[in-house]
Amino acid sequence: MGLAIFACALAGVAFAQQARPPACVAKVLVPEVTMVITEQISEIPEHIEVRVIPAVYETVTEQILVRDVVIDEAVSAPVSETVTERIEITPQQTEIELFPAEYETRTEQILIKPAHVTWQVSDGPCDLEGHTLNAEEASVVQELGICPVMMPAKYRTETRRALVRKQRVETSLTPSVYEDISTEVVKVPSAEAAADVDPLYETIVRQRLVTPPRQEAVTVPAAYKTVEKQVVVQPAHISEQEVVCDSEITPEIVLSLQRALQKAGYTVADDGVLGQDTLRAMKAYQQQNRLMLGRLTSETLVSLGVPHN
Repeated sequence: MGLAIFACALAGVAFAQQARPPACVAKVLVPEVTMVITEQISEIPEHIEVRVIPAVYETVTEQILVRDVVIDEAVSAPVSETVTERIEITPQQTEIELFPAEYETRTEQILIKPAHVTWQVSDGPCDLEGHTLNAEEASVVQELGICPVMMPAKYRTETRRALVRKQRVETSLTPSVYEDISTEVVKVPSAEAAADVDPLYETIVRQRLVTPPRQEAVTVPAAYKTVEKQVVVQPAHISEQEVVCDSEITPEIVLSLQRALQKAGYTVADDGVLGQDTLRAMKAYQQQNRLMLGRLTSETLVSLGVPHN
């Protein structure tokens, strides 16, 4: 009983394989495969900035002698003289002036996609200048109605900041500020004295340097921006692929194909005949949507929404 069931199952599989029509293959143009990659480009280069740390001063108060000891009720008067002394009120100052770096905005062309060979639908003979095709490729190109075309490189304009003049520092000196202080000094004291008078002082306020000015260099890292580039992973090429068999291209399928192409914006007659106008519109649709090009394929029918077994 078990052997009989197994034999029937094998017979069913064999019948199903015989019932399925053989797949049809033909040479078509397989579109190129591209990939978008990102790349970092310099927007502002790495540079060194100088920062100025200003000097630190403090205010101090000092007592300056303006009159020496005076002897009172002297028998013989003392002999004194006036001495003038220059006192530094504000010390010499070093001033550092910082002039920032100057930049300008420049534009440059960034390669987005390199020059490459692609294929386009053509009604006339191909211009094969610069292209080498063997006999088989030339035959397929003529049969599919496509021509090799050299596509120029694509660029995108990007802006970046370029250094025109480096940052610079200029140093200048501000001279000290002085004040003249007069002091009465006794040169010859009196011979006899009954009492003396305390010396006289004057209070002055002046600036004293605590920390001199200094420069500090800081490295500012470069700033980058991200750009996208398109690279060809696999170039367009001609190869044998599964296509819709001629026996399956019925007038109903063609009519549905024509109406779907009309809906997609192509001008074709809806007569159910797979003529040159319909083939030209189909190839243009395949090229625009990066589908296998040159033959009617299940991929094209699915993309257009045309039912197909």
